[in-house]
Amino acid sequence: MARRPKSGGKPKKSDDRVTPGIGHNDLTDEQKAALLLQACGKIERLEAQKAAIVASIRNERKKAKADGVAPEELNYALFLRKADPDAASAQMRMHLKIAAWLGHPMGFQAELFGDGVDRTPSVEKAFAEGKAAGMAGDAGVVPSKWAPGGEQHEQWRQGWHAGQKGSLEGIKPREEAAAAPGLGDTSGETGTYTMN
Repeated sequence: MARRPKSGGKPKKSDDRVTPGIGHNDLTDEQKAALLLQACGKIERLEAQKAAIVASIRNERKKAKADGVAPEELNYALFLRKADPDAASAQMRMHLKIAAWLGHPMGFQAELFGDGVDRTPSVEKAFAEGKAAGMAGDAGVVPSKWAPGGEQHEQWRQGWHAGQKGSLEGIKPREEAAAAPGLGDTSGETGTYTMN
């Protein structure tokens, strides 16, 4: 029985084809064995080269470390040499943004003179730390390093309040969010919150 043609094609004929013989896409066991052994030999030679290359890379890393290059610096330099400049810049901006959110001194004034001394004013540090603590929902307890009554103590508290305000402004109970046009989830769950 002939099949119906596909979109204008000819119907297939019945199986009157002849099975191809040796040398026509079929290999003998001997030929298969030869191909297998050739592939094994090539792969073994490549793996030996790979092992030698990996050993050379390790040795170069050890030499660089002995010369005073930190492994992290070397890894980062190698990453930058391969990376797309836009992607690398975006990653650096992300790292700096997260560091700022956490009140970490990275990316502030510490590297201005290259001596590693953070010259960020202590009131700015205190505010940033307080804001990060407020956004994280930490208790408003000022760390002991900021003396009570001092300007840093007050800045930490102001930062904490700013963090609390910033983190809570975008959160509304679902009922309030549902009442606002285009906001929130109307699943009807109570006691849950959604972001604006």
